[in-house]
Amino acid sequence: MTEQLILELAVVIVTAAALAVVAHFSRQPLIVAYIAAGLVFGPHSPVPALRLVTQSEFIRGTGELGLVLLLFLLGMVLHPGRLLQIFRQESLVTLCTSSVFFLVGFGVTEGVARLAPESFPLTLLEKVFIGCATAFSSTLLVVKLLPTRRLHESEVGTLAIGILIIEDLIVIVVLLVMGAAGAIGTGEVGAHWRLPLGIVILVASFFVEQHGLRRLMRHAQGYPELLFVISLGWCLLLAEGAEHLGFSREVGAFVAGLALARSPLSLYIWEKVSPLRDFFIVLLFFSLGALVNLESNDVVGVVLLAALLALVLALAKPYLFRLTLQISGARPALASEAGWRLGQMSEFGLVIAFLALDQGLIGRMAFELILIAMLLSFLVSTYVVVLKYPSPLGVTEAMHQA
Repeated sequence: MTEQLILELAVVIVTAAALAVVAHFSRQPLIVAYIAAGLVFGPHSPVPALRLVTQSEFIRGTGELGLVLLLFLLGMVLHPGRLLQIFRQESLVTLCTSSVFFLVGFGVTEGVARLAPESFPLTLLEKVFIGCATAFSSTLLVVKLLPTRRLHESEVGTLAIGILIIEDLIVIVVLLVMGAAGAIGTGEVGAHWRLPLGIVILVASFFVEQHGLRRLMRHAQGYPELLFVISLGWCLLLAEGAEHLGFSREVGAFVAGLALARSPLSLYIWEKVSPLRDFFIVLLFFSLGALVNLESNDVVGVVLLAALLALVLALAKPYLFRLTLQISGARPALASEAGWRLGQMSEFGLVIAFLALDQGLIGRMAFELILIAMLLSFLVSTYVVVLKYPSPLGVTEAMHQA
Protein backbone atom coordinates (compact mmCIF):
# COMPACT_ATOMS: atom_id res chain seq x y z
CA MET A 1 0.00 0.00 0.00
CA THR A 2 2.82 2.39 0.94
CA GLU A 3 4.71 1.62 -2.26
CA GLN A 4 1.55 2.21 -4.30
CA LEU A 5 1.00 5.63 -2.69
CA ILE A 6 4.61 6.65 -3.31
CA LEU A 7 4.33 5.46 -6.90
CA GLU A 8 1.12 7.38 -7.48
CA LEU A 9 2.54 10.55 -5.91
CA ALA A 10 5.51 10.24 -8.27
CA VAL A 11 3.12 9.80 -11.22
CA VAL A 12 1.18 12.91 -10.21
CA ILE A 13 4.31 15.07 -9.98
CA VAL A 14 5.98 13.71 -13.11
CA THR A 15 2.90 13.95 -15.32
CA ALA A 16 1.98 17.40 -13.99
CA ALA A 17 5.55 18.57 -14.60
CA ALA A 18 5.63 17.09 -18.12
CA LEU A 19 2.36 18.73 -19.16
CA ALA A 20 3.41 21.97 -17.46
CA VAL A 21 6.55 22.06 -19.62
CA VAL A 22 4.41 21.51 -22.72
CA ALA A 23 2.06 24.28 -21.57
CA HIS A 24 4.99 26.62 -20.93
CA PHE A 25 6.48 26.22 -24.40
CA SER A 26 3.05 26.41 -26.06
CA ARG A 27 2.24 29.58 -24.07
CA GLN A 28 -0.66 28.06 -22.16
CA PRO A 29 -1.48 28.66 -18.46
CA LEU A 30 0.08 26.07 -16.16
CA ILE A 31 -3.24 25.59 -14.36
CA VAL A 32 -4.65 24.03 -17.51
CA ALA A 33 -1.75 21.57 -17.56
CA TYR A 34 -2.33 20.44 -13.97
CA ILE A 35 -6.07 19.86 -14.53
CA ALA A 36 -5.35 18.06 -17.83
CA ALA A 37 -2.85 15.79 -16.07
CA GLY A 38 -5.52 14.70 -13.61
CA LEU A 39 -8.05 14.14 -16.39
CA VAL A 40 -5.64 12.11 -18.57
CA PHE A 41 -3.82 10.08 -15.90
CA GLY A 42 -6.47 9.85 -13.18
CA PRO A 43 -8.79 6.91 -12.40
CA HIS A 44 -11.41 8.03 -14.97
CA SER A 45 -9.04 8.64 -17.87
CA PRO A 46 -10.66 8.22 -21.32
CA VAL A 47 -7.72 5.90 -22.15
CA PRO A 48 -7.74 2.93 -19.73
CA ALA A 49 -4.02 2.28 -20.21
CA LEU A 50 -3.25 5.77 -18.85
CA ARG A 51 -5.10 5.30 -15.54
CA LEU A 52 -1.92 5.46 -13.51
CA VAL A 53 -3.42 7.12 -10.41
CA THR A 54 -6.24 5.02 -8.99
CA GLN A 55 -6.36 5.77 -5.25
CA SER A 56 -9.46 7.94 -4.88
CA GLU A 57 -8.81 8.63 -1.19
CA PHE A 58 -5.26 9.71 -2.01
CA ILE A 59 -6.55 12.06 -4.72
CA ARG A 60 -9.19 13.60 -2.49
CA GLY A 61 -6.86 13.79 0.52
CA THR A 62 -4.05 15.64 -1.26
CA GLY A 63 -6.53 18.05 -2.80
CA GLU A 64 -8.11 18.77 0.58
CA LEU A 65 -4.70 19.34 2.16
CA GLY A 66 -4.01 21.99 -0.49
CA LEU A 67 -7.21 23.78 0.47
CA VAL A 68 -6.40 23.46 4.17
CA LEU A 69 -3.03 25.17 3.70
CA LEU A 70 -4.58 27.84 1.47
CA LEU A 71 -7.18 28.69 4.14
CA PHE A 72 -4.51 28.66 6.86
CA LEU A 73 -2.42 31.22 4.97
CA LEU A 74 -5.47 33.26 4.04
CA GLY A 75 -6.49 33.52 7.68
CA MET A 76 -2.94 34.42 8.65
CA VAL A 77 -2.94 37.66 6.62
CA LEU A 78 -6.24 38.80 8.17
CA HIS A 79 -5.42 40.91 11.19
CA PRO A 80 -8.71 41.59 13.02
CA GLY A 81 -8.38 45.33 12.26
CA ARG A 82 -7.97 44.66 8.56
CA LEU A 83 -10.86 42.21 8.63
CA LEU A 84 -13.17 44.86 10.08
CA GLN A 85 -12.00 47.36 7.45
CA ILE A 86 -12.75 44.88 4.64
CA PHE A 87 -16.22 44.27 6.07
CA ARG A 88 -16.98 47.98 6.12
CA GLN A 89 -15.76 48.56 2.57
CA GLU A 90 -16.91 45.52 0.62
CA SER A 91 -19.50 43.55 2.58
CA LEU A 92 -22.52 45.10 0.83
CA VAL A 93 -21.07 44.50 -2.66
CA THR A 94 -20.21 40.90 -1.76
CA LEU A 95 -23.59 40.10 -0.24
CA CYS A 96 -25.44 41.58 -3.24
CA THR A 97 -23.36 39.82 -5.88
CA SER A 98 -23.36 36.47 -4.05
CA SER A 99 -27.15 36.60 -3.72
CA VAL A 100 -27.60 37.36 -7.42
CA PHE A 101 -25.18 34.61 -8.50
CA PHE A 102 -27.00 32.13 -6.28
CA LEU A 103 -30.24 33.02 -8.08
CA VAL A 104 -28.50 32.75 -11.47
CA GLY A 105 -27.19 29.25 -10.73
CA PHE A 106 -30.49 28.13 -9.25
CA GLY A 107 -32.48 29.71 -12.09
CA VAL A 108 -30.44 28.20 -14.93
CA THR A 109 -30.61 24.74 -13.35
CA GLU A 110 -34.33 25.06 -12.61
CA GLY A 111 -35.05 26.20 -16.18
CA VAL A 112 -33.11 23.36 -17.82
CA ALA A 113 -34.58 20.78 -15.42
CA ARG A 114 -38.11 21.93 -16.30
CA LEU A 115 -37.36 21.70 -20.03
CA ALA A 116 -35.80 18.22 -19.74
CA PRO A 117 -37.02 16.63 -16.47
CA GLU A 118 -36.10 13.10 -17.54
CA SER A 119 -32.52 14.05 -18.37
CA PHE A 120 -32.06 16.18 -15.23
CA PRO A 121 -34.11 14.69 -12.35
CA LEU A 122 -32.74 17.16 -9.83
CA THR A 123 -34.49 17.81 -6.53
CA LEU A 124 -35.19 21.29 -5.19
CA LEU A 125 -32.47 20.83 -2.56
CA GLU A 126 -29.94 19.85 -5.22
CA LYS A 127 -30.77 23.01 -7.19
CA VAL A 128 -30.23 25.04 -4.02
CA PHE A 129 -26.78 23.51 -3.56
CA ILE A 130 -25.93 24.18 -7.22
CA GLY A 131 -26.95 27.80 -6.60
CA CYS A 132 -24.65 27.87 -3.56
CA ALA A 133 -21.78 26.57 -5.69
CA THR A 134 -22.25 29.34 -8.25
CA ALA A 135 -22.64 32.11 -5.66
CA PHE A 136 -18.94 32.53 -4.88
CA SER A 137 -15.66 33.15 -6.76
CA SER A 138 -12.47 31.14 -6.48
CA THR A 139 -9.90 32.21 -3.89
CA LEU A 140 -7.58 29.53 -5.24
CA LEU A 141 -7.69 30.70 -8.86
CA VAL A 142 -7.65 34.44 -8.17
CA VAL A 143 -4.63 34.13 -5.87
CA LYS A 144 -2.92 31.83 -8.39
CA LEU A 145 -3.44 34.43 -11.13
CA LEU A 146 -2.01 37.15 -8.86
CA PRO A 147 1.28 35.28 -8.45
CA THR A 148 3.55 38.00 -7.08
CA ARG A 149 3.42 40.00 -3.86
CA ARG A 150 3.32 43.20 -5.92
CA LEU A 151 0.11 42.01 -7.58
CA HIS A 152 -1.33 40.91 -4.20
CA GLU A 153 -0.76 44.39 -2.80
CA SER A 154 -1.91 46.23 -5.92
CA GLU A 155 -5.21 48.09 -5.96
CA VAL A 156 -7.00 45.38 -7.92
CA GLY A 157 -5.40 42.62 -5.83
CA THR A 158 -6.52 44.21 -2.58
CA LEU A 159 -10.06 44.75 -3.92
CA ALA A 160 -10.46 41.21 -5.32
CA ILE A 161 -8.95 39.45 -2.32
CA GLY A 162 -11.09 41.54 0.04
CA ILE A 163 -14.26 40.36 -1.71
CA LEU A 164 -12.99 36.78 -1.68
CA ILE A 165 -12.31 36.93 2.05
CA ILE A 166 -15.90 37.94 2.77
CA GLU A 167 -17.17 35.21 0.44
CA ASP A 168 -14.98 32.64 2.18
CA LEU A 169 -16.34 33.72 5.57
CA ILE A 170 -19.88 33.20 4.24
CA VAL A 171 -18.86 29.73 3.02
CA ILE A 172 -17.37 28.91 6.41
CA VAL A 173 -20.66 29.88 8.09
CA VAL A 174 -22.50 27.62 5.60
CA LEU A 175 -20.13 24.74 6.41
CA LEU A 176 -20.57 25.28 10.14
CA VAL A 177 -24.36 25.21 9.80
CA MET A 178 -24.24 22.14 7.53
CA GLY A 179 -22.01 20.32 10.00
CA ALA A 180 -24.29 21.10 12.92
CA ALA A 181 -27.46 20.32 10.93
CA GLY A 182 -26.01 17.03 9.70
CA ALA A 183 -25.27 15.93 13.24
CA ILE A 184 -28.78 16.89 14.41
CA GLY A 185 -30.31 15.08 11.42
CA THR A 186 -28.55 11.83 12.31
CA GLY A 187 -29.60 12.09 15.95
CA GLU A 188 -26.03 12.31 17.21
CA VAL A 189 -25.77 12.84 20.96
CA GLY A 190 -24.93 16.45 21.82
CA ALA A 191 -25.44 17.61 18.22
CA HIS A 192 -27.37 20.69 19.36
CA TRP A 193 -24.27 21.88 21.17
CA ARG A 194 -22.02 21.54 18.15
CA LEU A 195 -22.40 25.05 16.72
CA PRO A 196 -22.03 26.82 20.11
CA LEU A 197 -19.04 24.58 20.84
CA GLY A 198 -17.48 25.62 17.54
CA ILE A 199 -17.83 29.29 18.52
CA VAL A 200 -16.27 28.58 21.92
CA ILE A 201 -13.31 26.86 20.25
CA LEU A 202 -12.91 29.85 17.91
CA VAL A 203 -12.64 32.20 20.89
CA ALA A 204 -10.41 29.76 22.79
CA SER A 205 -7.97 29.51 19.86
CA PHE A 206 -7.23 33.24 20.15
CA PHE A 207 -6.63 32.86 23.89
CA VAL A 208 -4.31 29.86 23.38
CA GLU A 209 -2.39 31.66 20.63
CA GLN A 210 -1.84 34.79 22.72
CA HIS A 211 -0.94 33.17 26.04
CA GLY A 212 0.73 29.94 24.92
CA LEU A 213 1.57 29.55 21.26
CA ARG A 214 2.99 33.05 20.82
CA ARG A 215 5.43 32.57 23.70
CA LEU A 216 6.47 29.20 22.36
CA MET A 217 7.12 30.68 18.92
CA ARG A 218 9.19 33.50 20.39
CA HIS A 219 11.52 30.90 21.92
CA ALA A 220 11.63 29.00 18.61
CA GLN A 221 12.14 31.99 16.28
CA GLY A 222 15.89 31.36 16.12
CA TYR A 223 15.21 27.86 14.79
CA PRO A 224 13.33 28.16 11.46
CA GLU A 225 12.69 24.43 11.17
CA LEU A 226 11.13 24.26 14.63
CA LEU A 227 8.98 27.33 13.96
CA PHE A 228 7.81 25.82 10.67
CA VAL A 229 6.84 22.53 12.35
CA ILE A 230 5.03 24.30 15.23
CA SER A 231 2.96 26.44 12.82
CA LEU A 232 1.98 23.41 10.72
CA GLY A 233 1.14 21.46 13.87
CA TRP A 234 -1.13 24.30 15.04
CA CYS A 235 -2.85 24.39 11.64
CA LEU A 236 -3.46 20.64 11.46
CA LEU A 237 -4.49 20.40 15.13
CA LEU A 238 -7.35 22.85 14.62
CA ALA A 239 -8.16 21.38 11.19
CA GLU A 240 -8.58 17.88 12.63
CA GLY A 241 -10.42 19.26 15.65
CA ALA A 242 -12.96 20.93 13.35
CA GLU A 243 -13.31 17.72 11.35
CA HIS A 244 -14.04 15.66 14.48
CA LEU A 245 -16.64 18.21 15.53
CA GLY A 246 -18.41 17.60 12.22
CA PHE A 247 -17.46 20.85 10.48
CA SER A 248 -14.59 20.75 7.99
CA ARG A 249 -10.81 20.88 8.07
CA GLU A 250 -10.91 24.07 5.99
CA VAL A 251 -12.85 25.84 8.76
CA GLY A 252 -10.33 24.74 11.39
CA ALA A 253 -7.35 25.79 9.26
CA PHE A 254 -8.85 29.21 8.65
CA VAL A 255 -9.40 29.70 12.39
CA ALA A 256 -5.79 28.59 13.04
CA GLY A 257 -4.49 31.17 10.57
CA LEU A 258 -6.81 33.87 11.89
CA ALA A 259 -5.52 33.32 15.43
CA LEU A 260 -1.91 33.64 14.22
CA ALA A 261 -2.63 36.83 12.25
CA ARG A 262 -1.94 39.01 15.30
CA SER A 263 1.46 37.40 15.92
CA PRO A 264 4.57 39.44 15.00
CA LEU A 265 5.89 36.26 13.34
CA SER A 266 2.88 35.78 11.06
CA LEU A 267 4.57 37.21 7.96
CA TYR A 268 7.67 35.06 8.51
CA ILE A 269 5.52 31.92 8.95
CA TRP A 270 3.47 32.84 5.86
CA GLU A 271 6.64 32.99 3.75
CA LYS A 272 7.87 29.63 5.07
CA VAL A 273 4.58 27.79 4.54
CA SER A 274 3.84 29.26 1.08
CA PRO A 275 6.14 26.86 -0.90
CA LEU A 276 4.43 23.88 0.76
CA ARG A 277 1.05 25.37 -0.14
CA ASP A 278 2.15 25.77 -3.78
CA PHE A 279 3.19 22.11 -3.91
CA PHE A 280 -0.16 20.91 -2.62
CA ILE A 281 -2.06 23.30 -4.86
CA VAL A 282 -0.52 21.51 -7.85
CA LEU A 283 -1.88 18.29 -6.34
CA LEU A 284 -5.23 20.01 -5.80
CA PHE A 285 -5.60 20.98 -9.47
CA PHE A 286 -4.56 17.44 -10.46
CA SER A 287 -7.15 16.00 -8.09
CA LEU A 288 -9.90 18.22 -9.55
CA GLY A 289 -9.17 16.91 -13.03
CA ALA A 290 -8.98 13.34 -11.72
CA LEU A 291 -12.45 13.56 -10.13
CA VAL A 292 -14.15 14.06 -13.52
CA ASN A 293 -15.81 10.82 -14.64
CA LEU A 294 -16.43 10.90 -18.38
CA GLU A 295 -17.82 7.35 -18.40
CA SER A 296 -21.04 7.97 -16.46
CA ASN A 297 -24.28 7.36 -18.32
CA ASP A 298 -25.50 10.96 -18.13
CA VAL A 299 -22.12 12.61 -18.79
CA VAL A 300 -23.17 14.31 -22.05
CA GLY A 301 -26.15 16.07 -20.48
CA VAL A 302 -24.15 16.99 -17.38
CA VAL A 303 -21.31 18.46 -19.46
CA LEU A 304 -23.74 20.48 -21.60
CA LEU A 305 -25.55 21.91 -18.57
CA ALA A 306 -22.22 22.56 -16.84
CA ALA A 307 -20.96 24.37 -19.95
CA LEU A 308 -24.13 26.50 -19.99
CA LEU A 309 -23.66 27.38 -16.32
CA ALA A 310 -19.98 28.24 -16.85
CA LEU A 311 -20.82 30.39 -19.89
CA VAL A 312 -23.60 32.29 -18.14
CA LEU A 313 -21.37 32.95 -15.14
CA ALA A 314 -18.43 33.99 -17.33
CA LEU A 315 -20.66 36.66 -18.88
CA ALA A 316 -22.71 37.66 -15.84
CA LYS A 317 -20.11 37.77 -13.06
CA PRO A 318 -17.71 40.34 -14.61
CA TYR A 319 -20.61 42.59 -15.61
CA LEU A 320 -22.34 42.51 -12.21
CA PHE A 321 -19.11 42.94 -10.26
CA ARG A 322 -18.16 45.88 -12.49
CA LEU A 323 -21.59 47.48 -12.02
CA THR A 324 -21.74 47.06 -8.24
CA LEU A 325 -18.12 48.13 -7.69
CA GLN A 326 -18.62 51.27 -9.77
CA ILE A 327 -21.76 52.09 -7.80
CA SER A 328 -19.72 51.68 -4.60
CA GLY A 329 -17.15 54.18 -5.91
CA ALA A 330 -14.44 52.15 -7.69
CA ARG A 331 -12.89 53.50 -10.88
CA PRO A 332 -14.32 51.92 -14.08
CA ALA A 333 -10.99 50.30 -15.12
CA LEU A 334 -10.41 48.92 -11.63
CA ALA A 335 -13.98 47.64 -11.34
CA SER A 336 -13.74 45.99 -14.76
CA GLU A 337 -10.47 44.16 -14.01
CA ALA A 338 -11.70 43.00 -10.60
CA GLY A 339 -14.89 41.72 -12.26
CA TRP A 340 -12.99 39.66 -14.83
CA ARG A 341 -10.68 38.23 -12.19
CA LEU A 342 -13.68 37.17 -10.06
CA GLY A 343 -15.64 35.68 -12.97
CA GLN A 344 -15.64 31.98 -12.03
CA MET A 345 -17.08 29.49 -9.55
CA SER A 346 -15.39 28.73 -6.24
CA GLU A 347 -13.57 25.59 -5.14
CA PHE A 348 -15.47 25.98 -1.87
CA GLY A 349 -18.65 25.21 -3.78
CA LEU A 350 -17.05 21.80 -4.29
CA VAL A 351 -16.27 21.54 -0.55
CA ILE A 352 -19.96 22.23 0.16
CA ALA A 353 -20.90 19.67 -2.51
CA PHE A 354 -18.62 17.02 -0.96
CA LEU A 355 -20.21 17.55 2.44
CA ALA A 356 -23.72 17.51 0.95
CA LEU A 357 -22.92 14.29 -0.95
CA ASP A 358 -21.59 12.64 2.23
CA GLN A 359 -24.75 13.68 4.10
CA GLY A 360 -27.00 12.34 1.34
CA LEU A 361 -28.42 15.78 0.53
CA ILE A 362 -27.43 15.63 -3.16
CA GLY A 363 -26.89 12.83 -5.66
CA ARG A 364 -23.96 11.98 -7.88
CA MET A 365 -25.38 13.89 -10.87
CA ALA A 366 -25.61 17.16 -8.93
CA PHE A 367 -22.10 16.68 -7.55
CA GLU A 368 -20.60 16.02 -11.00
CA LEU A 369 -22.50 18.99 -12.42
CA ILE A 370 -20.94 21.28 -9.79
CA LEU A 371 -17.47 19.78 -10.37
CA ILE A 372 -17.50 20.06 -14.18
CA ALA A 373 -19.08 23.53 -14.18
CA MET A 374 -16.42 24.70 -11.72
CA LEU A 375 -13.57 23.31 -13.86
CA LEU A 376 -14.98 24.84 -17.05
CA SER A 377 -15.37 28.21 -15.34
CA PHE A 378 -11.76 27.89 -14.11
CA LEU A 379 -10.54 27.34 -17.66
CA VAL A 380 -12.57 30.19 -19.16
CA SER A 381 -11.56 32.62 -16.41
CA THR A 382 -7.89 31.64 -16.62
CA TYR A 383 -7.66 32.32 -20.34
CA VAL A 384 -9.59 35.59 -20.07
CA VAL A 385 -7.35 36.91 -17.28
CA VAL A 386 -3.99 35.92 -18.79
CA LEU A 387 -5.02 37.25 -22.21
CA LYS A 388 -6.40 40.56 -20.93
CA TYR A 389 -4.02 41.55 -18.14
CA PRO A 390 -0.22 41.61 -17.76
CA SER A 391 1.00 38.71 -15.65
CA PRO A 392 3.95 36.35 -15.28
CA LEU A 393 1.42 33.69 -16.28
CA GLY A 394 0.56 35.46 -19.56
CA VAL A 395 0.41 33.32 -22.67
CA THR A 396 2.24 35.83 -24.85
CA GLU A 397 5.60 37.58 -24.41
CA ALA A 398 3.88 40.97 -24.22
CA MET A 399 2.07 39.89 -21.09
CA HIS A 400 5.16 38.89 -19.09
CA GLN A 401 5.40 42.37 -17.53
CA ALA A 402 4.53 41.88 -13.88
